[in-house]
Amino acid sequence: MLKAWSCAGGHPPYQRLTIPRTSIYYSQQVGLNPGRRSVRTSSHDLSRITSTKRYRAHGRYPHMSATTSSVPLKLAERMQWLGTETAFDVLARVNRLKEEGRDIISFGLGEPDFETPDYIKQACKTALDENYTHYGPSAGRPELRAAIADVMTRTRGIRLTPEMVVVAPGAKPAIFAAMMALVNPGDEVIYPSPGYPIYESIADWIGARSVPARLREENAWCYDVKELAALVTPRTRVIVLNSPQNPTGGMLLAQDMEAIARIAMENNLWVITDEVYSQIVFSDPFASIFSIPGMDQRTVVVDGFSKTYAMTGWRIGYAVCRPD
Repeated sequence: MLKAWSCAGGHPPYQRLTIPRTSIYYSQQVGLNPGRRSVRTSSHDLSRITSTKRYRAHGRYPHMSATTSSVPLKLAERMQWLGTETAFDVLARVNRLKEEGRDIISFGLGEPDFETPDYIKQACKTALDENYTHYGPSAGRPELRAAIADVMTRTRGIRLTPEMVVVAPGAKPAIFAAMMALVNPGDEVIYPSPGYPIYESIADWIGARSVPARLREENAWCYDVKELAALVTPRTRVIVLNSPQNPTGGMLLAQDMEAIARIAMENNLWVITDEVYSQIVFSDPFASIFSIPGMDQRTVVVDGFSKTYAMTGWRIGYAVCRPD
């Protein structure tokens, strides 16, 4: 064992540490310098370290036993609550069949049938050439947040400021962050079923109780407002909306949003509305619950660039909510 002193930034006072000789050897192996400020050793100690060179030659540590415990390593218990998105398994199978020359139409992942527009790709190339490759603000670059706020103001009919926008590496992390911020263990989260599996998976993962609200074909694959209201209990914390809906394509109309907004207000609930398909609409106009007066104070909008701009591999999403 070697005695050394360490401090953050190399300034006194130093903290006394006891370091195994094997740790110093490892530092040498990966190119760290044990003589720098982070680890101070005497010439006597350094002479002792030279004995570890024989380990480097043999590629092993003779003093260490290869015996392992008979008790198997286990993952954390929370892993049993983590679901999976089987669409990626379907994608892998589809790709294998295509490689075999099969003509396959995939009903798995929501992949647009067009490419990322050229002007976006060119903007990315320009940004790389101008070295926009370093750390940025945690909530996203100010100019991007301002642009998103401008688009949301025009499309949702409610004035937004850049401070209400948080950029994320895709919509999924934004959904996760929203639930983590709004839901306590034991709270209930109402989500659409069938639907995007991540809603249920995240709710279970954080210790909440996921409550499915059944969607039926006779109701155009939308929430039945009366059934939705009946699911609300004193433990309900969040209602999840997804319109247009994945995977059914069902879309809530303006009157549906108004009814759901009343339920949320009367029961003091949060709403997380996943609107990543908001620009893929072919009939009735898109309606957002965020546009209803007062709902901007209890709603988190999740959106992204994957579907609108065919940027599924770029991983850019965002959340819009009140600044606090």
